Amino acid sequence: MVEVKVSFIGGASMTWMPTFSRELLSCRELSGSTITLMDIDAKHLRVMERYVNRMKRELKVDFTVVATCDREEALSDADFVVTTFMAGGHEYWAKDLNMALKYGLQTPKGMSVGPGGLLQGLKAIPMIVEIAQEMESVCPDGKLINYTNPMSSIVLGLQRYSRIPSVGVCPGLEHEVSRYAGMLGVPEEELQVRAAGVNHCDFVLEIRHLGEDVLPRIVEILAENGEEPISRLIHRIFGGLPTPGDIHIMEFFPYFMRKGTELEEWGQTHNYVENRMAKRDVFWRSIENAARGEGGFVTSYESREKLDKLICSSVLNQNRVFQLNVMNNGAIPNVLNETVIEAPTVVDGYGYHPIRFGCLPTAIAGICNISGTVQDLTVEAAMKGDRQLALQALLLDPLCYSMEIDEVEAMLNEMIDSQRVWLPRFFE
Repeated sequence: MVEVKVSFIGGASMTWMPTFSRELLSCRELSGSTITLMDIDAKHLRVMERYVNRMKRELKVDFTVVATCDREEALSDADFVVTTFMAGGHEYWAKDLNMALKYGLQTPKGMSVGPGGLLQGLKAIPMIVEIAQEMESVCPDGKLINYTNPMSSIVLGLQRYSRIPSVGVCPGLEHEVSRYAGMLGVPEEELQVRAAGVNHCDFVLEIRHLGEDVLPRIVEILAENGEEPISRLIHRIFGGLPTPGDIHIMEFFPYFMRKGTELEEWGQTHNYVENRMAKRDVFWRSIENAARGEGGFVTSYESREKLDKLICSSVLNQNRVFQLNVMNNGAIPNVLNETVIEAPTVVDGYGYHPIRFGCLPTAIAGICNISGTVQDLTVEAAMKGDRQLALQALLLDPLCYSMEIDEVEAMLNEMIDSQRVWLPRFFE
């Protein structure tokens, strides 16, 4: 057993905290550890504190739970800092997507690429980099684990502007692999998956079950069920099955979202976040009820990238392999070195080490390289408050290829001006 301090920045997150608290409290190897919840929303933070403490009591485990609105208190002497917040909240996220729609761009998610992904990055990157830089003073031996989107750009910003070891975690591939195992009627642990790419566009190149490549069968079953038509089409053309689902994948390819195209043709709708907001109050009430001891515990998201196992592999030097978001640095030779890739990564006591994956198929590598260039421009635009770099990022993003240059520039300026409170660097 090992005692650590795990601090959550965004500790009132109803998306992540019910899951993460259960994972950590159920981990015997971490018995005696401290879970610190930090959030700027004091009201919701106190509810989450009661929720986690109730879970601790019912599991009868030895953990200390602390809640605070003081970031320095949360970061001081932390072994692991987990970022789980959304800069500006859901309302501003929805505002980003609806403003893009004004200019003719329909976006289902808008959390990774396109105008929505860019604006999320411009808001979040300086904030999370600031957290990492503060860690250099108050917990220099700590590690930062990021769950906030846009994952790729945030991790690149952390790698470029901080000395703190950091990594990005997204459970998308793991959820899909679990689904594939269910389709095949086999245990998930019997599947061997070879996949790499960028966050929310991770290409499965091979899935083996007892030595047999079952990827063709999985694609057949998806077709039989009428599922993921976009991902299946991309697989037919590019040779890898992209994950985690059409709602993310279509945003990396402009062909399905041109002006005049109805997303309903592909089984999607504009602005998923509004549906999420509509369900938010009901879900939060269930958390409040559980915190009062009324009703059972809840979860909005079953993590397949287990935070407890990630932490244990680090502190106990277990050398486990996870699909993580890390700097390429040659792991995929035909992808730019300073692109943040999502790929198999060994986690040990010394950090996060991407496995040398080898070259991706040329076209898939090209998709990653476009993404890597946009990542680079997004990070620099965010840190410098530079509209010209932000404009370059949008003009290179495939989602904007159907727009006129002056339209893209007008959209960008309107988006930035409407979020002045969250983008102070652009007005200094």
